[in-house]
Parts: sequence; structure tokens; C-alpha cells
Amino acid sequence: MTTINPFASNVTKPTLLRLPSYLDVIQRARKEGVRRLSSAEIGKELGYGSVQVRKDLASISNAGKPRTGFDVVQLEKDIRKALGYDEQRYAVLLGVGHMGRALMNYIGFAENGLQILAGFDVKPSDDESLKDKVLPLSALSDFCAKNHVDLAILTVPAEQADNATAEIVAAGIPAIWNFAPTTIHVPEHVIVQNENIAESLGLLWYRMKTEN
Repeated sequence: MTTINPFASNVTKPTLLRLPSYLDVIQRARKEGVRRLSSAEIGKELGYGSVQVRKDLASISNAGKPRTGFDVVQLEKDIRKALGYDEQRYAVLLGVGHMGRALMNYIGFAENGLQILAGFDVKPSDDESLKDKVLPLSALSDFCAKNHVDLAILTVPAEQADNATAEIVAAGIPAIWNFAPTTIHVPEHVIVQNENIAESLGLLWYRMKTEN
């Protein structure tokens, strides 16, 4: 079966943001022994219309057939490829506080092709399970010179974000996953994905007040 190259097709950002939800449904179905799923069945699980599901999945996969639905195994492979989960990538984490430790200990990253090689902080870690994996921030550039690093995960306090970002850029790391509660400024060639927890919480509170 020929698979569409997701990076050669015009996959929209909203579609990309929905793909992890589709993947969750498909993976659960496969584990339950389901071999094929219709767009209506997938949409029902997620609250999406069947037309939207078909349009989204057709942009990254040929696994769907009229009247028989989607081949679950093939569709899972295609979604993982579209999201980049089929490639092994390596990260470092800056800021080994409560959030940083949680992310370093999260086993789910391995399932999606991400391995955190080391953490960096201005202070030594008091977590015995991470002691050997946490290095001083000053060692970042030397570490990156000796190891292939695709991504920096930033979990420092806001007041340390500028300094940590400068260290990341100096080390030549091409992308930053930013959990710091502030805007960071980088050269155009560095990709930044921001995760604003306060923003998400504010939206949740608003919906609770307006939808209940």
C-alpha cells in the first residue's frame, strides 16, 4: 500500500493538532483486536464529524477504503509517521525542578521516538534516580558537541529563561519545547513550540463559567 508523504502534502496545523487524538483512538482499537474502523466510529469517540475525520486522515494516509473503513494497523503507522513518532530523536532538558523531573521520568516519550539524554541545571539534583543524568548548565555546549541533540526542553523559571535560551542557541540546538512561563526570543532558524499552562488553565476556567 502506498503511503502519502505527509510532509509533501498540504497538512494544515489544525489537522496536525487533531492527529494525536486520532492516534489514541486507533491504538486502543488495535489493542482490542479491531482491524478496521469507519470515520464515523472514530469521530464518535472524539466528537468530530465523519467528514472532518475523512478529510484529516486522507491528507496523511491511503488506509481508508469506501464502505470498509480504515485499516487500523496501516493508519496507525501513517499517523505516527506524520507526527514524526517513527524517527528516533534526542533531547536535553534545562531546569530540573518539579516539572523537569516529571518530564525526565515520563516513560511515554520513548513510545513516540523521544529520548532525553540529560538534564541541565544551575544546581545539582537531589533526586537520586536522576543524579547521574543532571549536569551543570555550563556543560551544555560541550555535551552537545559530543552528542547529537535535536531538541531542548525548557522548564526553567521565567527569570532564568533568557540565560537558558542563550545557552541553547549557543550550543546549536535547532528546536526548543518551551514550558517556561514567559516568551523567549531566538534567531529565525530556531524552532520554538510554547506550552503555556496558565493560558490553558484560563481557558478551562472560562469554559467552566460559560458552559455550565
